[in-house]
Amino acid sequence: MGANTFLGNHAKFTYASVDMSGDFNSLDVDFKTPYVDSSCFGDDWETGVSGLGAYTITAAGFVNKTAGANDDTFFSRMGGSGSQATTWVMGMAGSTAGYPKYSGSGIATDMKEGVKIKSLATISISLQGVGTPVRGLTV
Repeated sequence: MGANTFLGNHAKFTYASVDMSGDFNSLDVDFKTPYVDSSCFGDDWETGVSGLGAYTITAAGFVNKTAGANDDTFFSRMGGSGSQATTWVMGMAGSTAGYPKYSGSGIATDMKEGVKIKSLATISISLQGVGTPVRGLTV
């Protein structure tokens, strides 16, 4: 294993300035840049350029119905004027070199809650990134 590998046990996730870390146990950010074909007649090899970058964030964990906690915060941002872009931060706790954080702004596009017998109620959310994300230790 590399020197900068780490366990995710101490990851942090903040959305709309609310620390969601104590309720979530899965967190992913998916950065994408599509390949756009720019080949022309007479080219012998395909040519291309990078398209517009995009990213999505998905998080899953346990429902917290406390006022201002995850259920309240995400539900208030689904649909209507509440669906405007909201800030988020994810990464390891602290500011250790090699453990960068990511931050940006995103629109809540999906929220799912579920319950099963003998299980904690679960919640999962998806955010569509808006604008350029930031990578660094001080976000």
